[in-house]
Amino acid sequence: MSASAATALALIGRIAAWPFRVAAARAALNALAAMDRRELADIGLTPCDLRDVSALALDRDPTALLAARAGERRRNAHGPASSGDERPRPSRATEREPEPTPTLAMSPAG
Repeated sequence: MSASAATALALIGRIAAWPFRVAAARAALNALAAMDRRELADIGLTPCDLRDVSALALDRDPTALLAARAGERRRNAHGPASSGDERPRPSRATEREPEPTPTLAMSPAG
């Protein structure tokens, strides 16, 4: 088989598989769209991410973009990489120390 015949055959196969790629991509997006905000947050996504992937080409697999977004959020959730000379981040328990209660100064009666 010549190179041009192989290329033509590959193109025909790609065209024939297009409806199946579209169906698979849309099924993945529909499954995610059925989730609420909390479920999406559990896997590192937001409703905006779903809106963004809905703008992709019909046969483009949305999972690649969604996986990249979730990975980016996971990396950013722990802050920038430490260079070794930074102080460790305080735990959540110490971040919210109660503020001191203001005291009223009383002037002597005169």
